Formats: sequence, C-alpha cells, structure tokens
Amino acid sequence: MTSATQQFLTLDEYRSFADEFTSTGIMHGNLFEHLLQTETEFVEKAAMRVAANILLTFRIMYHTKLNNEENCYIVPYFCKEFLSDNLPNTGSCVTFHAQLRFDGLSLPQYAYHQLAVYMLNSFSQDSDSISIGNNGARVVNKDVTYQLVHDYKSGIVNIRVSFDSSQVCRAWKVLVDITNSSIEYVETRWCACKIGCKFFCSHCGLEKHPHPSKLMNPSWVHYHANREKFSLPPSETKHFSCEKDPSVPECLLNPCPSLSEEQKEDLSKFLSKYKQSSSSEDETQVESDAESDLSDHEDFFLPGEEHNVKMEVSATRRENIKRLFYSNQFYVTLAIATIPQVYRMSETARGKALIINNNVFPGYPKLKRTGSSVDVTNTLAVLRNLDFEVDVKYNRTAEVNWLLLLPSHNYTL
Repeated sequence: MTSATQQFLTLDEYRSFADEFTSTGIMHGNLFEHLLQTETEFVEKAAMRVAANILLTFRIMYHTKLNNEENCYIVPYFCKEFLSDNLPNTGSCVTFHAQLRFDGLSLPQYAYHQLAVYMLNSFSQDSDSISIGNNGARVVNKDVTYQLVHDYKSGIVNIRVSFDSSQVCRAWKVLVDITNSSIEYVETRWCACKIGCKFFCSHCGLEKHPHPSKLMNPSWVHYHANREKFSLPPSETKHFSCEKDPSVPECLLNPCPSLSEEQKEDLSKFLSKYKQSSSSEDETQVESDAESDLSDHEDFFLPGEEHNVKMEVSATRRENIKRLFYSNQFYVTLAIATIPQVYRMSETARGKALIINNNVFPGYPKLKRTGSSVDVTNTLAVLRNLDFEVDVKYNRTAEVNWLLLLPSHNYTL
C-alpha cells in the first residue's frame, strides 16, 4: 500500500470495505473514492461525480445511502449470495408472477445484472429495504414487496410482486411497469434478442398448484410492435381466466386501475379462506419437474410464433433414472459383447462420441437431406460442451464395426 493510500484509508478500513464489497456487492462511498484516486485519473471531486454518473448511467451500479446516511453503491455482479426465486414471508398473502424468457441471440451476463440495477434505479426509494444477490434484487416497502431474479444460463427472468389484498391495484402497476421496462430495456439494446412473457395465475400460487394456469404474452405486455398502442381493440385483448377455478376475482388475473367497494369486498371474502402461510417463503410454484424429464419451458413461445410445443431437456429428479448413470448394474447384451445400458457421465474424461450423418442416398436423389448439416452442427456443439471428443462421419453404409463401439474404445452414440 502506498503512503497516499494510507492517507486516504487506513489499511484496516480498506480491508473492511473491500471484504464487504467482494462478499455483498455493496461498495462504501469512501472505498469508491479511494479506488478512483489511486487507480484512475478521476481524482478531483467533480471528476469523481462524473465517473459515478457514467457507471450509474450504464446501469453498472446503484446509488443508495446506508442507515447512517453515508453513500454507498450496489454492484450485484460482485455479490456472492443468491436470492431465492420465491419471496420471503412479509405478511402479504398474494403474489403476482411474470416470467420473461430471452431467446434468439443470447444476452451477455452483465445484461441481466443491468436489469436488476435498472429496476432499483427506476422503482425503489431510499426508504425501501433493498436486498441484492448475484442473481437479482429485491425491494420491500410499506405497500408491496417485489423482486427480479434472473438465471442467465437459461435466459429466464422471474418478476414477482407480493401484496396485501388492499394493494392489488398498486401491485399490478408495479408488475406491469417492471415487466415492460425490462422488455423495453432489452429490445432497445439487443435487437437480435427475442422475448416471450408468461404470466402465472396468482390463485394457483395460493393453492400451491404444481401446474398453474398461465397466459403467454398477455395484452398488458408491450413489445416493440405494440408499444405505441395506448390501448388494444377488444378483439386483440387476451382475457385471462383460471382453468382450475372460474370464481377467481377478475382483479387477481387481469390488471385493474381501481376497484369498486363491491369488488374490494368480493376480493376480501375470496382471500379470507387462505390462511397466512407459516412457511418462511410465500411460493408461487410453476410446473414441477419432479415427475418429468422435461423443463418447464416446453410451452414457452414468443410473440408471432406458431404455438408448437418446445421440448427442452433438464436434469431429472427421478432416483431410478439417476441410478442408471451412476451404477454399473445395468447392462445390455449384444451378439459379441456386454456393454453398459446407459453411458456413464460421472467420469471426468467423457471419451469419444461418433456422429454419422447420412444425407445422400445413391440412386435416390430426391431423398437428399439438405437440412441435416444443421443437426450435425447442433449435436456437435452439445457433445463438445459435454467434453466429448467428437468424430463426424458422412454417408456410411449399414456395415458397422461393433468393435469401435466397445467400452475399451470409449465410444458412445
């Protein structure tokens, strides 16, 4: 440490602030100024303010004040903790849940951190209680509790808002505003990204139903194509209703700017049968994969897409299936050898994988498979990401040398 550094922060102060920052993502204002003075050319107070504004403008960090009114900056990227995807039990009994999925050109990881900071910059106040994690941010105030939690590897952002029945209109505004601002932020910066939105039934969340009713791309979601439309004609409006219970009040399923006294009474009566959960978290569950080998994204489609089923493989929770991959007890017998029924993936060295692409058939020119090269490219990428050494062969005959497939050669198909 230089003498200049010691004059600004003591060694103990520096270590304390640095440890807090690298574990919580919260940078004390004194540490921020210290780093600017020692590591950059922004050494004057006016220049420091310029540097801070640049980082704030690019949504790299969020400015707030500690309890003692000292300045600090929140940088989620450096936080080691992760927020739960469910909101904590704050006394609110209902949760709205919207899920964004980003397809097309993948967003960089920092873009997801920017969404969390953007939410804090746009909707939180100094009086709010803020929690941050490496995967998002949560805000608690006297009216509602809301959070944005992301998983950049799967391209998913979950936005949840919990509230008391008296704040249902306020909760809708928070949910709609955060969802649409997130979509607009991504659309205006990453034009090649395709965005889909799924809204889950809040009543199914109260019931903790494993397969809640849901609406894809609800009318209150504003994409670039319809952002300039202040209102949609009735023919284009998607009215959401719960498949499990048609008696669910309208205000729990579709945005409402205000409620009449009769509507308030109906809502209060409907929610009275749901006792306050004694668990530590108020869960709004989505499809569980406990009994499925598919992810919960198989029905996720984007605006303008045909509503075809999308199937994505995710890790299974079935123990009987897991045992196939981590046990030597399952074999299949061929004419010349006995080999494992399922290729073991528990070894660090994966071995070799063989791709055979037959796309040309002599004597049958009309049967040429012109699109098979795309399948080869995708399969090759998957296997290489799984650390296999991959060989690709083209237009092979039906004569297969089974010796190449024996365990001693470490091949899998």
